[in-house]
Amino acid sequence: MKRNQKVMSADKKPLTNLFVQKVGPTDRQQEIRDHGAPGLYLLVQATGAKSWACRYSRGGTVKKATLGGYPAIPLAEARRLALGLAGDVARGADPQA
Repeated sequence: MKRNQKVMSADKKPLTNLFVQKVGPTDRQQEIRDHGAPGLYLLVQATGAKSWACRYSRGGTVKKATLGGYPAIPLAEARRLALGLAGDVARGADPQA
């Protein structure tokens, strides 16, 4: 995690469309975990730009795959992509290879 980054967990609940729409920027990048799909995070930049990323483990190393920007990729689609990525990893694939 970067020094100027803030990680939020939303109380171990899945994110909602309303929360994703309304969450605003702070003075540093935020990573907000979605407990509705494995490894899925909403990234909120200090500029207010939002995007989706998914963390996964491959060969003992934690990696991060960028899924795309919000609102172009809505919450339901981000979850679908994260579940697909988790399935690929479980089958032995490395999404970033």
